[in-house]
Amino acid sequence: MTRPIIQLLLTCTLSIICLHPAHAQWTQTPGPFGGTVFFLETYAGAYWAGAESGLYRSLDGQQWNRVENLGREPVVAGLADQDTLYIIRGLLRSDLLTSTDGGQSWKLTEIDEAPPTNHVSLKKTGGALIIAAITPNNYYLRSRNNGATFGLLPGGGAASPDLLDANGGLIVKGGDSPTLQISQNGGNTFFNRMIAPGFNTNYQVVVLDSAIVTRVQSNGGALSVQISFDTAQNWQALNLPAGFDPDVVALRRSGEKGLLALIFGQYAWTTDYGVTWTVFSAPEAPRGMHTNGNEWLLVF
Repeated sequence: MTRPIIQLLLTCTLSIICLHPAHAQWTQTPGPFGGTVFFLETYAGAYWAGAESGLYRSLDGQQWNRVENLGREPVVAGLADQDTLYIIRGLLRSDLLTSTDGGQSWKLTEIDEAPPTNHVSLKKTGGALIIAAITPNNYYLRSRNNGATFGLLPGGGAASPDLLDANGGLIVKGGDSPTLQISQNGGNTFFNRMIAPGFNTNYQVVVLDSAIVTRVQSNGGALSVQISFDTAQNWQALNLPAGFDPDVVALRRSGEKGLLALIFGQYAWTTDYGVTWTVFSAPEAPRGMHTNGNEWLLVF
């Protein structure tokens, strides 16, 4: 639990597009030593990592320091949005903390009297802050005043954070069914759309700009990755790189349009909806990545 969790990807450029594994130099960073790392964000010119023993900050990915004014409670989710950093923290209860001054001070909002899960999803879209699966009983919460107060996001739905994404004003929720719930107005109202004829189980939702990507199963048979450019009215198969089996691939969004396809030992990156991919080898399948413009950090 004390080994470093984050790995640093150096000297890589994503402007080289290919369909074969690229050679990348990997260096394990000296920290943070805070147990499992749940998220990594870039904010106020630094990297911020939430871990089991608190929030950590680094200017270069090498030297990590705990943010001492937050103590040692687990920080299980985080989101950087322009000049604000949002984090979910909790040991005995669930709290949202926000900072607008680079982490020097924090505003606390108590969300739930139960501690948070390790699978919280935090999104910001259309002026609304969305929290998914903060506790087993709180599925989707929404704040329209930057976290000062919260209410339930309309529509209900499954609690799995993999079945929610919000991006560019669009909110999409899924579940163990062929139906997606879609909002184009920050969650005020939702409408239902079927994934595609013949698909009966949804496993994941990712929103890239206005495109919706979902990993689905066909009538209990083969899995595939589908993409829609018209709010789920029409679907087509999204091409994955060779060797990236839809049965085991995990999908993550990085930024507004970047899509990560992850399998053990490799990850692939696309910014054109799967037309072309850059494939990298990795020590293991990363959960996500962030950049400060010069260096890339992967979270495992």
